[in-house]
Amino acid sequence: MWTEPGLWMLSGLFLLASATFYGLFTYEHVADILRGRNDPVLLALDATLAISLLWVQTRFLLSITRINWLLSKAVRHHGG
Repeated sequence: MWTEPGLWMLSGLFLLASATFYGLFTYEHVADILRGRNDPVLLALDATLAISLLWVQTRFLLSITRINWLLSKAVRHHGG
């Protein structure tokens, strides 16, 4: 169940994708601020919420990646 070898790769892929999309969205927000299109206070609120959600998701995905990688490595090492 938790020793599926591909699970840690999948969580790593989700982590990479979410960090990439967050970076792109943040870049666009900052570009809009520099062009004078958005309110800096709203950007600060939006960025704070996005960073906190990304932090929770990152910790979750990193724990899945680490634990499953160690479990699948132990199973391969012990032959079971």
